Amino acid sequence: MSWEYDKYEAVCEDCGHQGFCIRGSDDWGRTGTGWKGFENRPPHPYAVARKRASPDDKTPLCACGSTRITVGKYVGKG
Repeated sequence: MSWEYDKYEAVCEDCGHQGFCIRGSDDWGRTGTGWKGFENRPPHPYAVARKRASPDDKTPLCACGSTRITVGKYVGKG
C-alpha cells in the first residue's frame, strides 16, 4: 500500500517560528501527521490503546516550548 502526503505551512502562535505540517494517508484509511521545523512528540499511549489517536499522529512542540501551532495554507505534495 502506498502513502500520499500533503504539505501545509505551520506557524507557532507564540513566537512566530515557521515550519511545515505533513499529513499522510494510505489506501487502507490509515493516517499520520508529522512536523518539520518542530519537535515531533508521540501521542499518549492511552489515546493509542483506546483508538483515539493513531501512533503516527505526532504533536508539535516549538523550540519556545509552545504547542500552539497553527496550520496554514496548502503548499503541495509532501
